[in-house]
Amino acid sequence: MRKPPERLEYVRYHCGQALFDLARVSPEAELAHRRLAEFYWHTGEWPTTLRGNAAALCRVPLPRWPAVFAELATLGWSTAQARVQHSGVHQVRAEAVAALRSARRAGRMGAERRWTAQKAHGQPSGPGGPPTPPPAQPQGDPNGVARGSLKGRPRVAKGTLCLVKSKSKSKSGSTSSTLKAFNDERLTCTVSPLEKSSGKEKTFLGEVKEMLLLWSPAFAKDELANWGGWWRNRYREKPAKAQRLIAELRGMIREGRVSGNPGAAAVDLWSRLP
Repeated sequence: MRKPPERLEYVRYHCGQALFDLARVSPEAELAHRRLAEFYWHTGEWPTTLRGNAAALCRVPLPRWPAVFAELATLGWSTAQARVQHSGVHQVRAEAVAALRSARRAGRMGAERRWTAQKAHGQPSGPGGPPTPPPAQPQGDPNGVARGSLKGRPRVAKGTLCLVKSKSKSKSGSTSSTLKAFNDERLTCTVSPLEKSSGKEKTFLGEVKEMLLLWSPAFAKDELANWGGWWRNRYREKPAKAQRLIAELRGMIREGRVSGNPGAAAVDLWSRLP
């Protein structure tokens, strides 16, 4: 069975070139050219000349059709097997179909990579949408700063108390410093001193949320709740670099190049960007 053609709503149309090319034909021929092209772009089928169908589509009286089609021939239209065809119109549609299928393929591959990575970490899939990453307990590195690797990023469950606020002294100084460094990166605890305009910082966090929503609404909410302080500190440390970080991550998400999650990729990118 022959596969039905794609039905398109948008094509790449060069309006300036069309205005120039169609200025040398009559209004009837210009309308006929546009309607024939739009019919093929949308349906993928060439109009037939049988029973005056092409003339009716172009709103041209049948007695006037031979004269109008003579003008259409100067624009590149011809007939083959009782159908009106145009190689340039076909090329425009072929490019639009290729772009549409490429976008679908990139989205499908990105979703498969994301779901495979989530499944490998034992994270359940949410109903009707991408998997929602569950919170995890923090893990400190030898320098006393909690960091996420490229494949994952430590999380703190909502409602976890900031132990550094306790007045009692801990017996283990290294554990206390690790928890303090980790909690200092979170939105609910202290962050670095504010040196920039709070309005600019709010705008920056809004851009962070917009970028993360491209990945997953649930992930964006979780990331800003658990790691909002990390993003704030990066902006206060180097605002221009933080903006480049967002731009790079936005492109990676759209192109399906994030192998773990945007939070882990942000930590890795921050260490690589100049």
